Amino acid sequence: MGKNKMQLHHITLLTGDIDSTSHFYTQILGFRFIKNSVNQENPTRRHIYFGNYNGQPGTVTTFIEVPRLGTRYDEDSYIQGLDYYAPAKGSKFWQQHLTTNNITFSNQNDILSFTDPQGTPIRICFIAEEPAAASVIRNSTIPPQYQLLRLKNTNIYVTDLDAEEHFFTEMTGIETVNHLLNLDLGQSITLMPAEQPGTKRFGRGSIDHVALSAVDKNEIAAIRNSGNERNFHFEKEIDRKYFYSVYFRDPNRNRIEFATLAPGFTVDEDLDSLGEKLGLPDNLEPLREELIDFYANEGVNFKS
Repeated sequence: MGKNKMQLHHITLLTGDIDSTSHFYTQILGFRFIKNSVNQENPTRRHIYFGNYNGQPGTVTTFIEVPRLGTRYDEDSYIQGLDYYAPAKGSKFWQQHLTTNNITFSNQNDILSFTDPQGTPIRICFIAEEPAAASVIRNSTIPPQYQLLRLKNTNIYVTDLDAEEHFFTEMTGIETVNHLLNLDLGQSITLMPAEQPGTKRFGRGSIDHVALSAVDKNEIAAIRNSGNERNFHFEKEIDRKYFYSVYFRDPNRNRIEFATLAPGFTVDEDLDSLGEKLGLPDNLEPLREELIDFYANEGVNFKS
């Protein structure tokens, strides 16, 4: 992938309340519920995905449910914040929409800041762009002309900023500018100095990882080899069914994923029915009925 052509692919967080999270991201932010799945490392925990109508990489935010999840402690090294782009003409609409839904927000330089039910900081940033017709979500709480466009930015807070910048430059081929990793489509990752000396603890609203896009498996292999040659902390390479991924830990212990653009979320469901059935990777398919029964006992009924 050429310089600055890499994009944000998705961001994955932890939630202790999947129902309030689902309501917020579909009814308040207006995203489509695009995949109803499980945590592939622990299939007794749900993993849900939100995005635009097509589930296009760059629009996707996902949540892993962790029952009885405690308070998060963002200390010495953590990823925080979800910034989204929205059409510029939607500023007044979004302010009224948030007010109507009793969402407390601040407005600074036409950037709307608020938090989700798990305490995750969210910002809506306006840009002179309109949603593509194919990406518009039908029957959304947000009119088509005002729907969120894609992810814009997330922040990574670290104690060793130089090492962090070196990691991202080596892994992406993009030089940071003023601690900003500028990606394609106006997306970015902002690298920030951590202000707390303690050790982080994951909890409600913690970001588990941020994923950057790769064109295909060949680029994943190149990224893996590049990371290994530089002795970066390799975690794993795995087929997630909807994309093929490689995971590294950055020098400050944050999990960074690189994921392919294809095959996408329509690999096991039709576009018009995304998110209706239980989505499973191939290795968990033999457990489908067992998992459906397990979740039924938990009060979660998947469409057959």
